[in-house]
Amino acid sequence: MSSDLEKLREKLRASKVLSSSACTTAVTSDKIGKQLSCLGLTISLSGREILKQVSVTFKPGEITAILGPSGSGKSTLLKSLISLYTPDAGSVLYGKADMKTCLDEFRANMGYVPQDDIIHRSLTVVKALYYSSKLRLESSVSDDEIGTRIDTVLNKLLLSERKNLKINKLSGGQRKRVNIAVELLADPETLILDEPASGLDPGTESDLLDLLRKLALEGRTIAMTTHSMEFLNKVDKIIFLVEGVLLFAGTLEQMLDHFKLDHVSDVYKKVCGGNLNELRRDYERSSYYRLHCLSRGV
Repeated sequence: MSSDLEKLREKLRASKVLSSSACTTAVTSDKIGKQLSCLGLTISLSGREILKQVSVTFKPGEITAILGPSGSGKSTLLKSLISLYTPDAGSVLYGKADMKTCLDEFRANMGYVPQDDIIHRSLTVVKALYYSSKLRLESSVSDDEIGTRIDTVLNKLLLSERKNLKINKLSGGQRKRVNIAVELLADPETLILDEPASGLDPGTESDLLDLLRKLALEGRTIAMTTHSMEFLNKVDKIIFLVEGVLLFAGTLEQMLDHFKLDHVSDVYKKVCGGNLNELRRDYERSSYYRLHCLSRGV
């Protein structure tokens, strides 16, 4: 654990989001989440293979974006990470343990933000968070502690000045932050989001990615699906799926280098019109596969 902590602190010191002095206190050993790993993950739904032997990791302190055209298996991979689907083959690891053997522990430390709102729009922000706390937290948590948690989360998500507004009066970006706030009440080590930028304008999407960066730098493992290509430079790793096949995992710069292209849109065109088996073999023979999969225990 100490070596993992030091590696993450080095990552923080190199980050432009936090200063060097802040990095030494931004993460503590009990805040570092566990790695999620897919090992040869194969999922079939209604007799059709949706994910095909996907092996990839999701690291604490990182934002991972799952990218690909419609029907590529993005949502299936995301829902596999939150244990909604049982693998036909392969496994999902939570730390070093098969998730099936530690579901209660994982679910207690995981927050999931769906694409659609999970909050009642006629409530004020603070009331919505209070009722969510009563439903999600242990009954032994007092109202005073709930109030402290709500204030902490609102401050972290820059919503304190909106806490007495009804949710139906908020902007789309503010509502998305309230949905995230619901999950942060339990202080999860893993945060998984389904299309969090859907419906947001570019400026609000950029702000959302900055927020997720701060949450990741607290030691959380963050994974999200996205169709957006505008701010991929703000994530740590991109997972690119086509028809359930993993064709790349790595940074934006590494992906463009691997495919020898200048723009993400060109990557879409290349992979959607190419031979998936050849593209997969090319990736598995690359140094990026060894860096992001083999060297990480996948």
